[in-house]
Amino acid sequence: MGNSLKPHIQNAGKTGVCTLPNSNLKEFEQLKHLTLTNNRIAFLPDSLCKLKKLETLSLGSNHLSRLPETLSQLSNLRNVNLSDNRLAAFPHCFCGLKHLDVLDLSRNRISEVPDFVGDLHATELNLNQNQVSMISESIANCPRLKVLRLEENCLQINSIPTQLLSSSNVSLLAVEGNLFELKDFQEKEGYETRKHCRRMICPQRPTPNIGKLRPGCTLMRRKLAMTNPAGPRSTKLRRGPSMIGVHLTDTVTPS
Repeated sequence: MGNSLKPHIQNAGKTGVCTLPNSNLKEFEQLKHLTLTNNRIAFLPDSLCKLKKLETLSLGSNHLSRLPETLSQLSNLRNVNLSDNRLAAFPHCFCGLKHLDVLDLSRNRISEVPDFVGDLHATELNLNQNQVSMISESIANCPRLKVLRLEENCLQINSIPTQLLSSSNVSLLAVEGNLFELKDFQEKEGYETRKHCRRMICPQRPTPNIGKLRPGCTLMRRKLAMTNPAGPRSTKLRRGPSMIGVHLTDTVTPS
């Protein structure tokens, strides 16, 4: 790690806030894992694409409402966590990444899964607790998708593409907490032909007050308890010329 970064790291240790100029990202060329969860990050610089060896990108619990298209250049990404942000649109930048395994977009504001999702190579896609009311039938074309989580959204039974049940590779489909009941799902075309080779997580009973919800609704979110053994301000840097991990978790405390 270059000397130019030391003042920023020292400041993070004292204040809980770490600011890294774009020009310094080139000093992290060997970085494989980047964790920036529980901060107040509102945007990402285009220069993040310089981290060519990055495999894990964790940005959960921030203020992100959009992502730079340059993230599509991070061809080694395997795990991406963008849960609990402010994304209103399904990000296109991750489609086409051949090594992507897990894409977590849960607890955002996404209302539609668009046509280009068919180019997504992830094996697991988590869209729990969004506002999804429309899903493109091209989701059945995802070549590696095995796990699809759609719990607690705004889906009507007709919003779930028949192809997802009849011809996709999905083996676990989680749809609990939407605007339909189990019997509706069991009657959907494609359910009977594939039910023995698929695991479906469906609503066992209507969600309380679910009838009052409309497309575009916001479902009440469950509160999750999270602990940080290092305390509210945890700044971890693995030093050395071949540093591969940076963890700046919960570096900003509530005022």
